[in-house]
Amino acid sequence: MRIVDVFLAITRLPLIIVIAAFMRPSIWNLIVIFIILGWPITTRVIRSAKLSLRHRNYVEAAKMICAKATY
Repeated sequence: MRIVDVFLAITRLPLIIVIAAFMRPSIWNLIVIFIILGWPITTRVIRSAKLSLRHRNYVEAAKMICAKATY
């Protein structure tokens, strides 16, 4: 998660402008830039959802009866 923290600390708009200046102008290049710079937010949301699900009552109950962790 340290890598995600670094990406979230970087201000995105100036970074988008700098990257777009080095690439040729295209809507596809802009989409790629937004995808590359948008993954930390999604990662943080998914991680927080996973951590909240881990401590739900039914998960704790399943651990108590030694249920298998099927994925």
